[in-house]
Amino acid sequence: MYQQPQYQNPGTYQQQYQSPAMYEQQQYQQQHYPQQQYQQPQYPSQDYESQGYEQPEKIGLGGYNPRLGFVKKVYGILSVQLLFTAFFIYLAGFHLTAFFKSPAAVGIAVFCAVTTFIVCIMITCYTTFARSVPTNYYLLGIFTFCEAYLVAMITTAYTPGSVLLAAALTVSLTLALTLYACTTKTDYTTCGAALFLLAWGLCIFGGIMIWSWSNGGINKHSYLAFQGLGVLIYGAYLIYDTQIIMGGGKYELTLDDYVIGALVLYIDIIVLFLKLLRMFGSRR
Repeated sequence: MYQQPQYQNPGTYQQQYQSPAMYEQQQYQQQHYPQQQYQQPQYPSQDYESQGYEQPEKIGLGGYNPRLGFVKKVYGILSVQLLFTAFFIYLAGFHLTAFFKSPAAVGIAVFCAVTTFIVCIMITCYTTFARSVPTNYYLLGIFTFCEAYLVAMITTAYTPGSVLLAAALTVSLTLALTLYACTTKTDYTTCGAALFLLAWGLCIFGGIMIWSWSNGGINKHSYLAFQGLGVLIYGAYLIYDTQIIMGGGKYELTLDDYVIGALVLYIDIIVLFLKLLRMFGSRR
């Protein structure tokens, strides 16, 4: 039986056949423009802490850390307070010594003591005063002025060398305790209640010392023990207050409490200075 021959479509020959020019062009493209496979873009891992970065919610707009700005503000205010107090001590020790030993100076000291107590209660117990600008700055300025006057009056009873020695010891101790508070992994912000009880115990000890003094005198060893306990307790308070300012612990100050932060640090440093002055100072 006759079968019809199978002819290929002419277009097939056209698809299979390549002219020399087309062949050379294809070889040139393969050599100079190789085809690259598409690679999936690599996005950064969301595990920020393993890579040494902070979580996004801990950083404010534009990479600004609000806690860091708060800490700078607290220590900036504290620096102004300490410089003003040092200037007052200088005036009392070298230019106004006679005035600070007069009866009028004693009356001003009583007024300043009452004022510092009232202002301290207003700032620490009523957050409305501590967070209202410029009321908080006015109150802190009044407190600093009165406290600087009291400290300057106390230092007039000691030799200038003793005052410088106590100041140097206070600076070194403050720096060491601040560095420890910032680097230790122990959270001391949970020790507020224990420190409060120790402070009250120190006040009771002080009351006993005053009673002993009014009834015949104070034993030297008891006096030194009282001052030494004060250094230990307020050194611990300095660690506690530094950590609640730096943040990261169980308890911390809010970003609006910069005046409270400066106030508590100022009190800690001033008390340390006075305790060290009474321990190692020589009276005039």
